[in-house]
Amino acid sequence: MNVKFPFPDLSAGQVCIHTDSIPAEQLRSADVSTFQYPLFIRLETLADKAAATQHELSERIAGAPLTSWIQCQTTCAVLGDPAEGEEDSCKVVRQRIWVHELFYDLQEIYGITEANQAASGEGDFSADCVVCLTNRKNTTVLPCRHFCMCNECAKALLRRTRTCPMCRLPISSVLQIQIQQGN
Repeated sequence: MNVKFPFPDLSAGQVCIHTDSIPAEQLRSADVSTFQYPLFIRLETLADKAAATQHELSERIAGAPLTSWIQCQTTCAVLGDPAEGEEDSCKVVRQRIWVHELFYDLQEIYGITEANQAASGEGDFSADCVVCLTNRKNTTVLPCRHFCMCNECAKALLRRTRTCPMCRLPISSVLQIQIQQGN
C-alpha cells in the first residue's frame, strides 16, 4: 500500500491512524518472503556520529532510506483476526534494528517471559534449570533459542552432547542472560 503518515503530535501520548479506507483482509496478512507487511512502525533516533555531522531528525522525510547517522527499530505487524477472537489486537510478525549501518533481526527467546515471571514471583512458572533443577536459568541455547538452563550446565553440555535438552537440536553456541529480580 505504501502509505506514509506524517509524524503526529505526541503531546497527548497516543497516536491514532484511521484505517477505515483500507480493506481489513489486507491488514491481516503478510508476505514474509517479500518483506511485505501491512503495518510498519519505524522509530528513529540520531546515532552518535550525527552530532559530528550536524544532522537532525527534523530534516528526515517519513519513510526515507536509512543513513549512517540514523539508528532505528522497525516493527512489522498484522491486525488480529476476529474469526480467531483477536479483533482488537495487533500481532508483531517481525522486528529489525538498524545500528551502525547494519540490520539485525530480533528473535524471540523461548522461555524468557516465564523465567521473568518466576523471578518476580508471578505465576506458577519455574525459574530452575531443566538439567540440574537447582540453579536458576540464565542461559539460552542457539540456534533454537531455548532459555532453559544455568550457565554451569550449559558448559557441561557443550563438553558432552552438544544438543539442546528441550528439542535435541545441535547447539552452535550459548548465550548467558542476566534477569533482574523484582521487575
